[in-house]
Amino acid sequence: MAFEVKMPQLGLTMEEGTVSKWIKHEGDAVKVGDVILEITTDKLTNEVASEAEGTLLKIVAQEGEQDGFEGCLSVPGLWGQVKRPMWVKVRAQDRHGSYFEREGSEMTARCFCHELAHLDGQLYTQLCDRLLTTEELDELLEEEGEA
Repeated sequence: MAFEVKMPQLGLTMEEGTVSKWIKHEGDAVKVGDVILEITTDKLTNEVASEAEGTLLKIVAQEGEQDGFEGCLSVPGLWGQVKRPMWVKVRAQDRHGSYFEREGSEMTARCFCHELAHLDGQLYTQLCDRLLTTEELDELLEEEGEA
């Protein structure tokens, strides 16, 4: 039976976490209590232990990715959990046609990716498994102790 490892809630104020390092790799045997990865938040880095025994089948969040909720004025009142890079570097043109580059991490990287996707005709709704209403998101965050 498959067991999904989800981003743990590492404190009452945690909004996002990043997989900073995978200790176990795809195909590795895992026992209950084995450290399988490290998660970094804005305040700490913590090891995550396996709650099940078996084999690590698939890694779906790579090192340097963040997983967080996004909403958009293009789709008012709906939210979805989206994976984005932890760091990005973008190249753009100003209103005079001159090129410039900017780097961003965490929320800035998320915003760059979200807005650049619009230029490709994509919405965050295409990147998440499930959309939540504001009420459903509030309930979920309350259940997880984030509200």
